[in-house]
Amino acid sequence: MRQPSMLDFPLEEYRARLDRLLAGMQRDGLDAVLITGAENMRYFTGLQSVVWSSGVSTPGVCIITGDRRVATISSVSSLGPIRESSWVEEEDMFAYGRGAGDLSYEDAIFAAFERLHLQSGRIGMEWGTGFRIGLQAGYYFPLMEKLQAAGARLSDAARLLWELRTVKSPREIACVRKAVQAAEKMFDAAFSGVRLGESTERELFGIMGATALEEGCEDLLPMVVRFGPERMKQVNCPASDLVIANTPGAILHLDGGPCYKGYYADIIRQAVVGELSDKQREYEKCAIEAMEAGLSRVRAGVPISEISRAVDASFEKNGLGACNDSPGWSGHGIGLDVHEEPQLSADSDYILRAGMTLSLEPGMKIPGIGSFCNEQNFVVTETGYELLSLSPLQMRRL
Repeated sequence: MRQPSMLDFPLEEYRARLDRLLAGMQRDGLDAVLITGAENMRYFTGLQSVVWSSGVSTPGVCIITGDRRVATISSVSSLGPIRESSWVEEEDMFAYGRGAGDLSYEDAIFAAFERLHLQSGRIGMEWGTGFRIGLQAGYYFPLMEKLQAAGARLSDAARLLWELRTVKSPREIACVRKAVQAAEKMFDAAFSGVRLGESTERELFGIMGATALEEGCEDLLPMVVRFGPERMKQVNCPASDLVIANTPGAILHLDGGPCYKGYYADIIRQAVVGELSDKQREYEKCAIEAMEAGLSRVRAGVPISEISRAVDASFEKNGLGACNDSPGWSGHGIGLDVHEEPQLSADSDYILRAGMTLSLEPGMKIPGIGSFCNEQNFVVTETGYELLSLSPLQMRRL
């Protein structure tokens, strides 16, 4: 392994990841794994690139073999980011395009399989839940045809990859913790910056973005910023030009988080104009009780489905089952993806493991009154959990 200038973690972190992957490959009978997605590329090789969102650029893919060889294949223009941010050895960086022969991208990837004598091997793919293939269709389908024609046996390796990524190392947990701390500072800055009758949702998003960058974060989710009962119906909408009006009892809802060294936070906090009514205060209390019910089930060895069932039971106990935002689902994993496995759902077959970083977000909507929801980020431990999001769940007053 090389030591490049921009690697996120010490080389020993990547050695440990590779060791765990190779053990799983041997168990599952895989000769190689083809990695194409941005998050998996960063996880295994360290690769960082500004062109993952491009429709024409090709940051690269990698082939990880059962004999510990890791080869990247990219355009010539992406060799720079691979050299500077990944540990992959120079002789294992293959390229196509101007200056690298006349091969197309799919031909260059297939040629790499041939060099590694794996074109007819059993190859693991990112086909399952939580992954998207990081190749354009014009490259992906011809490559699949070439591999299958050569006798390759392709199979889904998603569960194996999630076995590795769902349990975070101490260094990864430190990155998630840093992202959560930055998120709480972002939210505090947004709530403190509200000028009733003047500030817009979009302006609050700007305040949060500036704070995230000041805290050393590299990216920011398209934050959910919604104000008032009508906007509460518009789930997952981006921030708008709606003014935060001086309307007593109206609720401001913030959801999302920043990215630090590739690792995301995702929290929800709310604020109210003036004071909560007695009825609103009762709903807020029930939402917090649902959160506490879910967290009470968290410890290593517990089926993850118990968390969501406990949340649903809490809402039902308080006569609010019909208002439950998402019965049977109450959260998700966080890490290199903001929404990653495992899902906190009643039908999940995952078992909680120490080192999982999760997000719990039970909520409910009361027509004409508002949404009542919080989101907590935490790390699973052998005996319970470590809470990463430490700001109060009670609504701020605007």
